[in-house]
Amino acid sequence: MNWTLPLREAVLAGQPLVGGKAVRLSELMAQGFDVPNGFVVTTDAFVSHIMEAGAGALLDGEYPTPDLLARVSSHPLASELATELKRGFTDLQAGDKHFVAAVRSSAADEDGTSASFAGQHATYYYTRDEDLEVRIVDCWLSAFTLQARSYRRQMGIFSAPRMAVIVQHMIPADVSGVAFTRDPTGEYSDAVVIESCWGLGAALVDGRVSPDAYVVARDDREVRLRRIGVKRTKVVEALLDRSGSRLESVPRHLQHHPTLSDDDATRIADLAMRCEGTFGTAQDVEWAITDGRLYLLQSRPVTRVASIPTLPQGRWIAFKPVLENSDAPFSPLTVDLVRRLLSPAMRFIDGRIYLDFDRIQKWMPFATTEAQLIDALLLRSAGMPTRLSWRRLPLLLAMAIGTYLSAGIFLARTRNVPRRIFDRFRDHCAGLLEDDKLDALATLETLVVPHGIFPPIGLQVLTANVSAVRYFFLTALFERYLDRHAKELSAEDRAALLTGESEMSSREMIEDIAKLADVAAANPVIKELILANRFDELPHQLAVHPEATQFVAALEEFMSRYGHRGTREIEFAAPRWREDPTPLFAMVASALRAGRKPALDPAARRAGAEAALANHMPSRTRRAIVSYMAARIRYYAALRENTRHWHPLAFATVRAKILILERQLMVSGDLKCPDDIFYLQWNEIQGLIDGRLAWRHLEEGIRDRRIRHERRSRRHAPLAFNLDVDEGVPGRIRLVGRCASPGKASGPARIIRDPAADGALSPGDILVAPFTDPSWTPLFLNAAAVVVEMGSYLSHAGTIARELGIPCVVDVGGLLDRVEDGQMLVVDATQGSVLLMEVTAGEEAVLS
Repeated sequence: MNWTLPLREAVLAGQPLVGGKAVRLSELMAQGFDVPNGFVVTTDAFVSHIMEAGAGALLDGEYPTPDLLARVSSHPLASELATELKRGFTDLQAGDKHFVAAVRSSAADEDGTSASFAGQHATYYYTRDEDLEVRIVDCWLSAFTLQARSYRRQMGIFSAPRMAVIVQHMIPADVSGVAFTRDPTGEYSDAVVIESCWGLGAALVDGRVSPDAYVVARDDREVRLRRIGVKRTKVVEALLDRSGSRLESVPRHLQHHPTLSDDDATRIADLAMRCEGTFGTAQDVEWAITDGRLYLLQSRPVTRVASIPTLPQGRWIAFKPVLENSDAPFSPLTVDLVRRLLSPAMRFIDGRIYLDFDRIQKWMPFATTEAQLIDALLLRSAGMPTRLSWRRLPLLLAMAIGTYLSAGIFLARTRNVPRRIFDRFRDHCAGLLEDDKLDALATLETLVVPHGIFPPIGLQVLTANVSAVRYFFLTALFERYLDRHAKELSAEDRAALLTGESEMSSREMIEDIAKLADVAAANPVIKELILANRFDELPHQLAVHPEATQFVAALEEFMSRYGHRGTREIEFAAPRWREDPTPLFAMVASALRAGRKPALDPAARRAGAEAALANHMPSRTRRAIVSYMAARIRYYAALRENTRHWHPLAFATVRAKILILERQLMVSGDLKCPDDIFYLQWNEIQGLIDGRLAWRHLEEGIRDRRIRHERRSRRHAPLAFNLDVDEGVPGRIRLVGRCASPGKASGPARIIRDPAADGALSPGDILVAPFTDPSWTPLFLNAAAVVVEMGSYLSHAGTIARELGIPCVVDVGGLLDRVEDGQMLVVDATQGSVLLMEVTAGEEAVLS
């Protein structure tokens, strides 16, 4: 009996014998598509092996017990099959000693019009001759996994599986991905949607990478939309070291670089549409490009359009202070740990924090309309409403008493604290990190939850940060007082009155990066190394270069103060600068290119504003009131920024504890890949530690959570659920947001999605970002203006922009979908508008 046959002949053998995937690939080869050559191990071989192994019950639909699966796994292949596999592999190899194959499942009921089995069965890359038999059996066994069985039941397939296996040339892809001729999300009904990543497509399928997305019109093949993802890892094109990991980091300069040109996207769309023409239905196409050659790896029907996610019950509104620092969803482990600390009025929805609007409205003691409360919670106005509801006066008194009893003492104690009192928090975190008796959860609770009646203020940085919320209310009172008594005072002068606090860590960090750049500038060799922009190689270069001693010492001094900082600092899965200094190198390089800028004199700015105030407000008493409020606002703004320097250390300490656990679990074999631990829940980690669980119990769950997390990451975070909220989607030429720092500027847009990869900003550029957090601060120094998709007047972006006198517009809905890198912008931050001076091809000139 022939157990194998060439892939080109599979279409003649029929789907029951070779499986749906093989039949379709064979038909595509016959139609002239560039499909990698291979052969098929038939379902007869699958049935024969299982019967000979004494596991025939699996073919009758019996539950796949460990004993039955072990019989299949341990039973040797029939000698005839082994001989055919050897011959087929040798023919494909054609004398190439570096040849490796892709071994892919092809179930008899796979790739049908009602069930595609996409991602349900196994595929193995880098397969050599000596590994082939094991991989064939592994593909057979994938028919009996929990996920495959669940999928069969979900799709109404109750017959026992029959599995064929395809052995093909493995394409060492430079770029790979998928293309849908009909958008499975239903968002683009008349377009081909392409997703792409560096290296092999397994990283995309496993949810380990945020792919680039291209939307190409079905009719004229015009590229309508490009969304460039963060491609931090890739499955390597060629695994020369068999003991090495198949995953590797993408160089920083490529993480945000487009994987496809418009011509490539058009070619792939053409390929996908040809597949649709061949089979007559919408297709999900896998493809790969190597050395410019486009290969077709698979084409299956698009079996379903993604359903609209179920809305949560009740009315929920985004917790803006977190959302304006990152709109990405939190990892499952971060959600599981942080949710234990949230108030009853908060919850995670799709990995993001939301507030219970109905509960807040019920307990709101002020007289507000629903729209006013929405604006207040989204920080669209400087402060909460202040007009009391007399009907709710008893409620207000009860809340005031409760607040005083629970937090009033602490509020009083933080009215005038010296900044250096928080320096002791570093030693506190170091002590907790060394305490082996405290696990990650206990460490988090110790650092976040106040203990005792009079906890040391210097150890309660998160509580002190929350106490600075008074800044919100004072700012609202300040603006209302000026509107009443000095209405003509300009927005620029009002902002200047609130800036210039002498001790603000964010401004000090800017100066310290400038000093680091000065050290690099003093040595032409080190300067050249940094300006080469090969930041992923720079740590090694600095470690071995004889002239790097002074810069390395300065860098270590900087890290001793700021090494715990990083992007998305509340996210435990996010690396810190000490772990990965490449974002810092990008900022130093930017500072080197810009050179030293004349330092702003905040005292002079404020003195000018005070003189202007005197012209508009002759009364000394009223000016004294303004001066008092301004001084208090400056103090609380500085308190908020300074504690935001320290509370990331709390999360960095918990992350360090988690990484210790990860290393232990990887050594024991209970985890297989870095970062997998962040896709577990805390009780699952505990189960791995005490032996109740093993990798086999959690492998599929980790994969499913990665995919779900990646899909959430592609969607913008809704500002609300079940509430009518203005999302602020602007017009096409004039974008509208809100003023966070007044002023005007013009210049080219520089889109920074991640300072870790996009840190270069030239003087005069307009910084355009989805959000900012304190780790972005050094980028502000070169910016002529800052425009942010998600933010508020009281956000970090607004606070630092006002300190530096930079125009800043926040809450610009749809910003990154409208602005292109290098596009000329005119920013009128005082009016909250951004004018696009160039219109991209195909867009109408429509003013909002």
